[in-house]
Amino acid sequence: MTVKWLLEGGALLLGLMAGVAWWRARRALLQARDAVLEQEKAVCAFTQALIDVMPHPVYVRDAQGHFVLINTAYAESQDLPAEKIVGHTSAQILPDADHAADIAREDAEVLAGRQIYKEVVSRFGFAGVPRNLVVAKRACRGTHGEPLIVGTYVDVTPWREAEQALQASLAREVARRERTQAFVQRMIDLIPQPFYVKDAQSRFLMVNDAQMREMGVSREQIIGLRSYEWMLGREPELVRVVQEKTPRCWRAA
Repeated sequence: MTVKWLLEGGALLLGLMAGVAWWRARRALLQARDAVLEQEKAVCAFTQALIDVMPHPVYVRDAQGHFVLINTAYAESQDLPAEKIVGHTSAQILPDADHAADIAREDAEVLAGRQIYKEVVSRFGFAGVPRNLVVAKRACRGTHGEPLIVGTYVDVTPWREAEQALQASLAREVARRERTQAFVQRMIDLIPQPFYVKDAQSRFLMVNDAQMREMGVSREQIIGLRSYEWMLGREPELVRVVQEKTPRCWRAA
């Protein structure tokens, strides 16, 4: 009886010890899992805080096109709260179905290894106004090895508008110069005597009608030539005089 009791008591004790060991192991596993989850939460929070300070829109999508992560700038650019974007696809948040389809095709190319860097005019616009965007996309792996697409775009509309304004200003200045030159040309054409304007290298910049008649050539044949080039082979002595006098004229001026 005593032996049986000892055996049964020993088995019970071993069972209790095994139960305690199992409970402790389970608690350790749960604590480790909780620690990993907390670490993942901390990494996610840090990543979110990091991209939120970026002034340009940043987003992360999974292989199925769902938004996994976005920053504040992206939500603002879409005029939607983050909870209306994260977990959804472009087709679900964009009003333009064709644009969403283009994004899906491009995402597939990025996952296949293509790197996107291009400038586009947004088809949906911000608040209905088209914008010039420099778009960049790359593929990467998530914390569990899942394929992801990281994208961003920079709104360069102010620079493009500035370029257009500069081009328009340049065009106006060119047109003004051409009008001024045309007016001066008409004025000197009224002078009955030959009249010309030359640069420091003795090249003709402007001539009037009388000068053309004197030289016996058209204005297009004269402009850009040096004074003596049209006389070469005709008036060698006159060529020599012009070559000598031109430097003296500039020294006197």
